[in-house]
Amino acid sequence: MTSGRSAAQATRMLHCNLNVRSMVAAAPVYEQGLGLAVRMRTSSRGADGAAMGLPGPTDSDVWFLYDHRGGRRCPAVELVEWKSPATEGTAYDDLAAAGMQAIGFAVPSLADTSKRLLDTGARETSRSALADGRVMVGAEFLDADGVRIELVEDPSVPAPTFRYVRMNCADLAATTGWYEAVGWQPTRSPLTVRWSDATADVAIQPVALPADPAFALHLTTSPEAGSPDAANRRAHDQAHHRGLYRMALAVDDLRAAVAAARADGRVLPGEPAYMALPGTPLGGLWVSFFTDPDGVTVEFVERPDVTR
Repeated sequence: MTSGRSAAQATRMLHCNLNVRSMVAAAPVYEQGLGLAVRMRTSSRGADGAAMGLPGPTDSDVWFLYDHRGGRRCPAVELVEWKSPATEGTAYDDLAAAGMQAIGFAVPSLADTSKRLLDTGARETSRSALADGRVMVGAEFLDADGVRIELVEDPSVPAPTFRYVRMNCADLAATTGWYEAVGWQPTRSPLTVRWSDATADVAIQPVALPADPAFALHLTTSPEAGSPDAANRRAHDQAHHRGLYRMALAVDDLRAAVAAARADGRVLPGEPAYMALPGTPLGGLWVSFFTDPDGVTVEFVERPDVTR
């Protein structure tokens, strides 16, 4: 462990989980539309879902897709098609709801990527965003499950590059402080963002892990998010709920991370559990599940050497 870093602090974002109704329908948006490649697949049949809050045996198919940098250098989009229990519900359609609202990509050509996404059946919305007067989101698409994909043009990237997850929270300062406890650090002061379909500005706080500054969480809020009368004040809480659900963070030593987090008191991880990954080089991993202040599920994964 690096000197001065708590055992509870993550080293890398490993993947962002996206639950889909049909892998056949979902995958083309990411493979053909965004050029991601499947580097690892696994199927679980009769697995114990207790660690994820699912009673009884569970069945699922999982694909890990990576951008042009490959699995050793970037987080994956983890597509999961739940078979039993089946994927259910809808992705976030309330823009004020707490939770993982969108994934963001830098693309070399907005026009070219937009065309490819449309060819795969993705739907373009009319939303865009300016941050402090500069384009932050040039175009937005909905994938086959209604998940928002945000694009910004960046000619310096050779291909679509996974840059961030945008997360809506009720209390921006409180959620930022919570993520700092597990290793994320603000990369700058909050950005003032104006969405094309909004009447008021919002703030976005980018945070990143020091070992992987190219990837960020964009923590944001809306005027309605903190209201006691607002619907959907908590993120989706079922592991098989359709859409963006969970993020996985690498830690050096899972048991040390769990103990350190519990001692700190702000982060309360669950008991370590072994998750089998049949048919993969890893075989399986030790993990712990917990939630952030807005109910987003976070997973510690023991990966002392994430470059392997």
